[in-house]
Amino acid sequence: MTGPLQHFTREVDGSLARYHLRVERDGSGILLANASQALRLSETGVLIARALLEGASRGRISRDVALRFSGVDRSRASRDVDEVAAAIEALARPSARAALTSLDDPDATVHRRALSAPLAAELVSPGLGRGEEIIQKLWDVGIPQVRFVLPDGAVPGHLPRLIELAEDLGMITGVRARASDLPSDAAVRAMAMAGLDHLDLLWAGVDKKLHADLFGDRDLERANALIALAHELELFVVAVVPLLASILDDLDDLGEALRGQRIGAMVAYAIADEVGEGRVLAALELPQVATTLEEEAEHFGENLVWAAPEERDDSVSLVDQVKRGPRAAGEACIRIEADGRVIAPTGPADAAGNLLTDPWEKIWANAAFEHWRESVDDPERCAACPEISLCAGGCPKDRTTWATPARTGGAE
Repeated sequence: MTGPLQHFTREVDGSLARYHLRVERDGSGILLANASQALRLSETGVLIARALLEGASRGRISRDVALRFSGVDRSRASRDVDEVAAAIEALARPSARAALTSLDDPDATVHRRALSAPLAAELVSPGLGRGEEIIQKLWDVGIPQVRFVLPDGAVPGHLPRLIELAEDLGMITGVRARASDLPSDAAVRAMAMAGLDHLDLLWAGVDKKLHADLFGDRDLERANALIALAHELELFVVAVVPLLASILDDLDDLGEALRGQRIGAMVAYAIADEVGEGRVLAALELPQVATTLEEEAEHFGENLVWAAPEERDDSVSLVDQVKRGPRAAGEACIRIEADGRVIAPTGPADAAGNLLTDPWEKIWANAAFEHWRESVDDPERCAACPEISLCAGGCPKDRTTWATPARTGGAE
């Protein structure tokens, strides 16, 4: 198990950048900047990155590397130090600042290699005592980001306290909600004062009627007001966008609308089934939808993170399923229910264990996390589809890569 994360701050291009360094079991590491960009580091890279972030001189670091690692001379060590230093600066450029973490970039150097823990957690609004315990456990196992999910419209009064606790530890924090469920500007200001980093709003604002149908008649108006408030409070804004058949015609306009609102990132979650009846996407449509959306995001400079496609859940209405949002934002994220149950981002919504009662090693050993535990190269990609980043979690046409309803509710 990893020890506590190491948290660093430094100024990059006039802005404060936050870095988290986590050392994996094999001595390699992951360096994250603003919980958005990730860099895979060798054992040598871990030593260099830590020393640079602690303020050591490049000359001293080069000397230490040459002394510690046989076969590495000062010239080679100096080049390695310069390379890591440049990467540290590039990771935190303002253009890359999205309070998100994902492994789904096909060029990402951290792509699916022997992680000892996820890089982010979505925590369904817990009580104060449980919330404090869960947050501490997340930090202890090496998870640098927590997003509080408000699925039922309730904004607990103790939420600022939980945000403050996470921030004091050094975590990146976010809140995800429907705009209508955040009716109080004072509550949002209190969260910001506690240290909140980003606000994630369910959003389908390209089509006003569609947004109203999904999230309520006044929700878009409230979303616009919250976006303006977030900019005032210097919170990063994330749009959490449901992908339905009715939104496909508007994909070309989506990037323009996000840029117009100064929304810097988008979490996309498709609602799908095998055949695509009604407003639900068909499995075979997902690669083309993903390709189009990625092209738009690249064109407009948007940070796009794929949540696993959500299988249509016939036990609830489509609107209710859309309102609850994705299970987890990205392949590197887990979901934690208010009682501590841990659920993987893909597959059945069965608990892999309970963070409050089970040791992390037991939870991580669950079959649901097998592909993270194994040392895996980039995934195989078929010739039929372009290399869309949604493929990182497996072929999106394959139902086993979706977030699906629970089988039994039990852990394996």
